[in-house]
Amino acid sequence: MKRLFLPLAAGLLLAASCSTNTNDSRYSNTYFDYNLIIDNDNPDAAAQASYSGYDVTLYYTSGAVEVKGNDLIVNNQKYSFETDTMACGSYYFKALIDGVETSIGQTTFSKKGLVGTGAQVTNLKGAMIGMFAPATSDSLSSSFNIRLVERLDLNYTLANRYEVQTFWPSSLYLGQTYAYSTDGGSLSTRNTRYMVNVNFAQNKANVFIYNPELSSADNNLPKVIRIGDVPVRFNHDSYYLEADAPKTTVLGKRNNVPALVDSVGFQVENFSLRLISQDLTEAEISYKLQGKSVTFVGNCVPKPAY
Repeated sequence: MKRLFLPLAAGLLLAASCSTNTNDSRYSNTYFDYNLIIDNDNPDAAAQASYSGYDVTLYYTSGAVEVKGNDLIVNNQKYSFETDTMACGSYYFKALIDGVETSIGQTTFSKKGLVGTGAQVTNLKGAMIGMFAPATSDSLSSSFNIRLVERLDLNYTLANRYEVQTFWPSSLYLGQTYAYSTDGGSLSTRNTRYMVNVNFAQNKANVFIYNPELSSADNNLPKVIRIGDVPVRFNHDSYYLEADAPKTTVLGKRNNVPALVDSVGFQVENFSLRLISQDLTEAEISYKLQGKSVTFVGNCVPKPAY
């Protein structure tokens, strides 16, 4: 079985390559993203997270794109900019999502040097990409299918000082989980998924672990574990989550209705999440559960399988 994910932008470019229409039709969309902001002039300054919108106009007959950044706030100052018209193109790769081969389309663009007018923005790289998301809004369901949603990925230098990278505070991570016990036993699985929801207004995060596994003999683990109110901290070039004994609840029942209940014997300890790629899409998660050490490495966007 094979699947196809073609972001709207990539689909429009594909249609343009087959079109005989001489009018340059356009597609416009506004993406609201968080931005991680690194101060390159002050190595002691912690990174910042700031929310802003980006208007993207794609001219799909000529294969060009324009980006307008709106009211990005850095150190209480607002920055807006408009790029010149940039050439863009689409490429495709194959990824395995839940064991199913999926063809992924992405639209990419870039420009070196000064990119346009307004705030000084240089060396911009961007893409319309697909990001993992559950196909259901029920956070207590561990059997949801995976869908891909279109997101805008941008990286650029602002005011010859700040490096800006867009990212998404709600991310679903797929990848490899490893569990180790003190007696030398181990388990490797791709069945466990992690949903991370960060609230930057409170600098706290909730993490859902779906289908946790510790060993091939385990059959008593809850299908969903929620780690609540994990503190969000910043270093110079990223943010991370860390808690020694976070509040842990598990999927159970209350009045015969599925609900998160206090955990008995399933307390998560020494939890941490680190973002380990420059584009903030790859994460390493570690924690202890029932005396076993667990490590996860994975992504919130598809990566080429080969």
